[in-house]
Amino acid sequence: GLDRPYNQFPSLHISLGFIAWRAIDRRLGWVWRVPLAAWFLAIAASTLLVWQHHFIDLPGGAAVAALVFWLVPERGRARLPLNFVTPRHLDMALRYLVLAALAAAGAFLIPVLAPPLGWLALSLTGVAGANALGLNGFLGKRRGGHHPLAWLAFWPYLIGSWLNWRWWRGRIAPMVEVEPGLWLGARPGRDDWDRLERAGVKAVVDLAPELASTPPEGMTHDHLPLLDIAIPAPARLDGIARTIEDRRRGGGGVYVHCALGMSRSVLAMCAWMMHRGMTVEQALAAIDRVRPIRIRRPYMRIALDLYADYLAAQQGGSK
Repeated sequence: GLDRPYNQFPSLHISLGFIAWRAIDRRLGWVWRVPLAAWFLAIAASTLLVWQHHFIDLPGGAAVAALVFWLVPERGRARLPLNFVTPRHLDMALRYLVLAALAAAGAFLIPVLAPPLGWLALSLTGVAGANALGLNGFLGKRRGGHHPLAWLAFWPYLIGSWLNWRWWRGRIAPMVEVEPGLWLGARPGRDDWDRLERAGVKAVVDLAPELASTPPEGMTHDHLPLLDIAIPAPARLDGIARTIEDRRRGGGGVYVHCALGMSRSVLAMCAWMMHRGMTVEQALAAIDRVRPIRIRRPYMRIALDLYADYLAAQQGGSK
């Protein structure tokens, strides 16, 4: 082991001690601050006196505490984005972490495959972090494609997403018309773009950050990324619904797509219907009539119920 029988760098006793000291100190009068300081300094010294840490671990722990204080200031906005995150996001993050751990284990057990498996582990760890933090746009997709740096960091995930799209392609209907001029479906292939052009589609609402999707010249492209198999923030769904409505009013057809047209695009289309006055049940029934093959897990209904509450609050606040 790296430094047995000692604990590892940095000392979390020091980090947690400084954080707790600061939190308690601000709530005490000056009489108690001196004994409090002595107590926490004794805790810090004990990490050395009981031979549990090297000296360098102590400033390392203090540096971690300083980083926490900087990232989460007592006043003002946190420097890390505080996004909408649900247990569903954390569940997906855990799944990706498990896959990352398996890939990392494979890298150690099969040295000849260590480079690709190690890269896969790092890529999946990044995807797990994006889910845990609710970072819908973590891949930085622009103009329908990904930046070379995104490819460098996440190529195993991006290739896996493309292979999954290819596997499903041909097994489900690529797109359906929800109402005249309004389409829902999967990320289009070359033939699909031709079909959409012939149908008079002039605007594309793209919800899939993991798949490149470049529409033909003359089509407006709105990339509004959503993490897959997660519950979107109600405000995010509302923004997507308003974008769909704006594109509808602009004339021409509108195509709303995610990767496979079974989850995120269904939520977006239901949100648009609810924005126009439908209930959750009515919106889902309307989708089921044209797109019976869709995800039916509980998180879908939870997302729409949250959006219904959001709309009710918005309408109540406007009165």
